[in-house]
Amino acid sequence: MIMKKVLLTSIGGSSAGAKPLATSLLSAILKSKGHEVVYFDTTFMDLGFPLDGEVSDSVMQYKKVDWGKYNLVRDKSINAKSVFLNLIKKERPDLIAASCMSDMYSHTIDFLKIAKDNYDIPIIMGGIHATTLPDEVIAEDCIDALCVGEGEEAILEFVDAISGSNITRTDIQNLWIKKNDIVHKNPVRPLKDINKLPFLDYSIYDPRQFLRPFEGKIIKSGDVQDIRGCPRRCPYCANSVLNELYPIGRVRFFSPERFVEEMKFLTKTYDLKFFKIFSEDMLLRNVDDFARLSELYQKEVNVPFTSHAHPHTVTREKAKLLKKMNCASISMALESGNYEFRKNILKRDYTDETYIEKVRILKEEGIRVAALNMMGMPYETKEMIFDTFRLLKKARPSLANISMFFPYRGTPLGDTAVKEGYASEEEIKPARSDMSKTILKMPQISQKELNGIRKMSYFYLHYSEILYPLFQVCYEENIFSRFLLRLLIKLNRFRLFLKNKVLKFS
Repeated sequence: MIMKKVLLTSIGGSSAGAKPLATSLLSAILKSKGHEVVYFDTTFMDLGFPLDGEVSDSVMQYKKVDWGKYNLVRDKSINAKSVFLNLIKKERPDLIAASCMSDMYSHTIDFLKIAKDNYDIPIIMGGIHATTLPDEVIAEDCIDALCVGEGEEAILEFVDAISGSNITRTDIQNLWIKKNDIVHKNPVRPLKDINKLPFLDYSIYDPRQFLRPFEGKIIKSGDVQDIRGCPRRCPYCANSVLNELYPIGRVRFFSPERFVEEMKFLTKTYDLKFFKIFSEDMLLRNVDDFARLSELYQKEVNVPFTSHAHPHTVTREKAKLLKKMNCASISMALESGNYEFRKNILKRDYTDETYIEKVRILKEEGIRVAALNMMGMPYETKEMIFDTFRLLKKARPSLANISMFFPYRGTPLGDTAVKEGYASEEEIKPARSDMSKTILKMPQISQKELNGIRKMSYFYLHYSEILYPLFQVCYEENIFSRFLLRLLIKLNRFRLFLKNKVLKFS
């Protein structure tokens, strides 16, 4: 077997601290077979739009951090495409492998086009967009192959099949391979035992990519996964598509022993002080297995972490086990405060009372709760949005994250938005998911009002309804509305200052 050099790319809008799981894993897999890995990442390069963290700061989503103090800002003097081409010229990779979310697809293709125009190097794309809309991806002139579903085994076979600019095999499972203008669409292979995967490789990342904000502080952190897959079929999420692709056995757990060993390795190797565990629902495990995980983690790792949970899986016993593990925060999606909309449109059938109870259980066990919510969804009315604010005020999570719905094509709710004429595919394709603005044009509520509600959502959540008419003035874009918003922000900071003073002396 001839050793190859693979250029992995990550072109996106995530802020510092995000190390893509797929990239970390593919790097580890390729290196385990002796291949060389080079990485191109645009996190600290200006692509003409704000980073996720910058958007969060602008809408008062989280405690503000000083990104510049740690040099976690984009350098506007850098031409990202020139850097990309120079890296290819310097490294001469045998393969360029790209992965992207749907809202970064157009930007990623722009980079891959200039690579193909200048170098005769095979290019493969993976990730959720390639899986969801493979016909669109393979039609791109710059794409030679794509991966549908999981690609850990397929990438190794594909690398072995490359000879110069030629692809010698077209029968690799999970891959669509284009050769001589013919697309060879291969079936997906059986799912892999994830416990046999190598530990994640973080050595490819810029040191700044380890720095993640949490509660207003910057912490050196890692990104891991303890469960792969989700049993639910929320219509706005790509898991609804993946569950069609893998109808049986897609949800797989790392054994407690295997997971803790990897956490120990990462903590020691990279001197990590924090983790973000990317599980769709960390509490899916049965209670005995979770108790074993809690025991081992507390004994062997004990580094604070954040993760996700579904209201249906939160119990008092599991909350206590989370606390023993040094869990710092759990994100638990509400999505909408209107029960009928949540149940019938979003397919999330927990009651308001259930959500309130599960928030209470987690908080009583000393765990910070981040409530995840969306607004601006198809068929959602203004009253339904304010139902969300009202329920959040009752539930009293530690913080509430409110994002604007983005119509990811290929997902049921994204396709509904197109079908109803709220946005065309041509409008969605180049758009970026922006938690502060909608791209939908719906008859029941205007874009201006949606964006205004989102802009003022912090105030709707934290202040009395008596003040709501005042907040609506800030929907406008004029001198007075901007002055009023600045005044409200200053008054809110003073309120928080006084609140903290009271807490310190009580």
